[in-house]
Amino acid sequence: MSQPTGTPVMPPPVPPSQWKRRISLDNRYIAPIFITCILLDGHLSFGILESYQKTVLAIVVSISTDFPLGRFF
Repeated sequence: MSQPTGTPVMPPPVPPSQWKRRISLDNRYIAPIFITCILLDGHLSFGILESYQKTVLAIVVSISTDFPLGRFF
């Protein structure tokens, strides 16, 4: 029996064996995203950084430092 054309089709659920791959602290992008959110929040809320150029510079430096240190440790 086919579904009507206007009804959305839900994708199959993700099996528990694949949860670890999708939700993992080993994900290398969590720390840089977290650092970026903290810097942007601090700058927009309290103006802790002096300008947008310095904010972008701080984000780029923190991410570019985090990747090699993450590989090293």
